[in-house]
Amino acid sequence: MKKVFSVMLVCFMAAALAGCGSNSGSSNSSRGSNSPRGVADKAMKCSKAEDVRGYFDLVYFSEKDQAQKDGFVQMVEEKAKANTDDSKVIDNYKFVEENVDEENGKATVVYDVTYKNGQTKKENVSLTRDESGKWWVVLDK
Repeated sequence: MKKVFSVMLVCFMAAALAGCGSNSGSSNSSRGSNSPRGVADKAMKCSKAEDVRGYFDLVYFSEKDQAQKDGFVQMVEEKAKANTDDSKVIDNYKFVEENVDEENGKATVVYDVTYKNGQTKKENVSLTRDESGKWWVVLDK
């Protein structure tokens, strides 16, 4: 359980760091809120704002994992509040590219993310489309 939590926390932090940047305050009417980029942008805004619950509302959880979602979100919220490492706090982000595989319902949105410590990295947000056509963030393992 500890290892699973650690992996999930690392994935969350990576996605959070990948998300918020210079585009964080703007909207683009050409990208719908249910497009891969639209969902990834929302996730990045939540990451930058340190809105753990908002972020996890965009994350795909299978039916069997739904019961454990709230407990997991609470644990991540506590860890995020205790975080004082500027290398994991997003200062800014900028959209780089979007790769969509419509046939398989998979997508990756890439951002240049600048952290509070000044370091900049390329970060990916992975997404999947469910049976109803809705796009969700996937926590990479």
